[in-house]
Amino acid sequence: MVGVIAGLLFVSAGISVLNIIHMLVSERTVEIGTLLALGAQNHVIARLFMAEAAWIGMFGALVGGVLGAMVVSLLGVVGVPFDSPFGSGIVLVRPVVDVAVVLTMGALAVVISLLAALAPSRKAMKVTPVSAFRGQIT
Repeated sequence: MVGVIAGLLFVSAGISVLNIIHMLVSERTVEIGTLLALGAQNHVIARLFMAEAAWIGMFGALVGGVLGAMVVSLLGVVGVPFDSPFGSGIVLVRPVVDVAVVLTMGALAVVISLLAALAPSRKAMKVTPVSAFRGQIT
């Protein structure tokens, strides 16, 4: 169940990054045209947007990892009461932070951000300078 929820959260994050990078490409048409007119190669334009996506993923992973570790650590100190499945009263569960899980999920967040940025960065890569100066990215 936790895996399904985590998967849905990663899909949601990927769609959010896709939307952010797509909007960045749409808003920077003149900048893309200027770079192309100055001789920048198409793959350089794509790499710029991929780098931004990587930074978004790293920042999200860092903030999420730190805040998540803080919440889990606090719950480890306080404890989380659950009704015992065997009817023997209340069981107090004390979760602990697993650094390997935090690092793995952080790396997965960066990878998903990069995958989500592939389509918008390819779109930016295929723009011609003339259409970019007109503000027409299709």
